[in-house]
Amino acid sequence: MIAMKIIGKIFAIGSFVLMSLLFVSCEAIYDFALQEEEENETIVVEAFLTNQSERQSIYLTHLNNTLNEVPHGISGASVEVLSPTRDFEFTEGADGEYYSYDFVAKPNVQYSLKIQNGEEEYVAKAFMGTVKPIKEMQFRKHGDMQLSSYQFNEWGEASMVVVEYDWSNRPQFCEAQQSCTAKEIIFNINEKEFYEGLAPDKEVIYFPKGTMITRTKYGLTNEHRDYIRSIQLETEWRGGLFDVQPGNAVGNISNGALGYFAVCAVVKDVALVD
Repeated sequence: MIAMKIIGKIFAIGSFVLMSLLFVSCEAIYDFALQEEEENETIVVEAFLTNQSERQSIYLTHLNNTLNEVPHGISGASVEVLSPTRDFEFTEGADGEYYSYDFVAKPNVQYSLKIQNGEEEYVAKAFMGTVKPIKEMQFRKHGDMQLSSYQFNEWGEASMVVVEYDWSNRPQFCEAQQSCTAKEIIFNINEKEFYEGLAPDKEVIYFPKGTMITRTKYGLTNEHRDYIRSIQLETEWRGGLFDVQPGNAVGNISNGALGYFAVCAVVKDVALVD
């Protein structure tokens, strides 16, 4: 009995010593040098030109390496838009913007985009997408809140509608919303059932009486519409635009660039909600 107690004590002491040695022997300090991530060489082109006499902008950025990363603008590139009768050179601005005040799109003209970034050249071609007259605005009243919401009614054609709200003449509502303006962008991909079946629920914008609403409608070609649909499937219905993802949408720009070169006809209207 005494021998068993001695053996137990020896086993316990031996186990403690062994565990102590293991803890001591496993403890080490390592210095890891974090490798700085290189900038992605793939470029993203946002070229969305119109038939409006206003500042036209083309944006060049690098593809994001991580989610929610702020895009890095590309500086020092040469950007031109060519037509059969005239070439338009775009001036470099800030944060990857290249702009022109001279370009105004015309129907039935093929435009060519030419970008020279270092030794790499990127090209694309596009015709102007036509646009139908914008339909009369429709609203839905929410009596319990004494507010209204905009009802989209432009189904049946390939288009993009930008809706801007301004209730700055209602200071109490501005304070409650912490803003006097709001904006939403609605893409009409020409298939209402497809859109409503896949699109996630979006926050409804409610506005008071006296709100000024401005709508800008852009006509899209069928190819541009299909590109927008693929973007929605990869981003709005999954993640963020041009973030790292299983498959970036393929546009119409050469040499592996992402993005799309589009030329659109535009119509606008304004309404005061009474």
